[in-house]
Amino acid sequence: MRAANYDEFELAEKRPPSRWELDQAAPYNPVILVHRTGQHCVLNSLALQQTNITSQTPDPPGGTIPRDSETGEPTGLIFGPNDMLVKAIPRIDKEEFRQGLNLADQKYLSLGITSLQDTGWDNGLDHWQRLQALIEQGDLTPRYSMFTGTGALEDFRRLGLSTGSGNNRLRLGGAKIALDETTVCFHPPQEDINQLAFKAVQAGFQLAFHVSDVHMLKAALTAIKFVAREMPRPDSRPRLEHCSVCPPDLLPGLKASRAIVACQPSFLYYLGPRYLDEVSPAQLQWIFPFGSYCQSGIKMAFGSDSPFMPCNPLTGIYAAVTRKVISGPALALTEKISLLDAIKMYTLGGAYASFEEGLKGSITPGKLADLIVLSDDIFQVAFEDIKDLKVERTIIGGRTVWKSD
Repeated sequence: MRAANYDEFELAEKRPPSRWELDQAAPYNPVILVHRTGQHCVLNSLALQQTNITSQTPDPPGGTIPRDSETGEPTGLIFGPNDMLVKAIPRIDKEEFRQGLNLADQKYLSLGITSLQDTGWDNGLDHWQRLQALIEQGDLTPRYSMFTGTGALEDFRRLGLSTGSGNNRLRLGGAKIALDETTVCFHPPQEDINQLAFKAVQAGFQLAFHVSDVHMLKAALTAIKFVAREMPRPDSRPRLEHCSVCPPDLLPGLKASRAIVACQPSFLYYLGPRYLDEVSPAQLQWIFPFGSYCQSGIKMAFGSDSPFMPCNPLTGIYAAVTRKVISGPALALTEKISLLDAIKMYTLGGAYASFEEGLKGSITPGKLADLIVLSDDIFQVAFEDIKDLKVERTIIGGRTVWKSD
């Protein structure tokens, strides 16, 4: 049994469940429960048996297996990457995959999403080929840009593929450098990060760093500066995925790097109560500082981080212009941005981040006819009503691919 997107903050106990609690809920089936962030999971006892994780199992590289303080038995929690887990859990069969993909396809279209950017750090050539087949079969409707992991760079290089390869239905995006996953180390040496980035640029790929905290932001900016010095390019457009925390003193360096901040305003809305509860008042001003990014001239692109976060762009737009969260007071009102800017981040911003601003991102003669029709004029309704607007019709390439009942 697979389940995802649990968040201990939403549970009464304010903590993850243990293997023994999952055993009570599902005593006869192996269970894996994946956290909303994707950074850890919980297994019940049958799942631990199936994956051969015992009291004698060492912690995996870059990860931890918490254990009971008295018995030494695993509690069921698994933090960080774990190859044993990946190999032992059976993959869903082709029909299950196809059914799930069709559901996801319709969900994205119903929310007016016409282009997807898959920023997975472990994508490789097999994933690329699978996507090609899905599009040919008509199982994937939105346009698709796929990032690759740095471990697959050589596979793509041998085939002459790099950022921009493909067509307007499926194209190859950047090389994802997840400092806490690609390197199997939460704080890898800076030299290792520099060389990984250099290798990606040498192979013809746009850089895309997973940046979830200040340490990772500093490391990414240092690597970008290193690559720019060693292999200068006029329009490299490095990306910082998330970049959810940025102290004011790092803004000049971020601006100088010419990096694009690819962030997710829905995090602000859904995780706002946690930020308010756990982050100091001074540092709350650093959380998703959209206003500061705009004022500093830093380019942004908005997205969702689906499936780890609900993917409705209208919720993200609402959060960006109001700074309101799902429950509790607004967060850092000085960092809100205009409605027009928020819409641009979801359209032209995303297109620019993937080198496709000449093809899409605005309703302009000569561009792809990817459009949506809303239930009301977003520029006329009250800000408070933006998140409740509905998509009436989704159009890709001039063809209606979804409409409301």
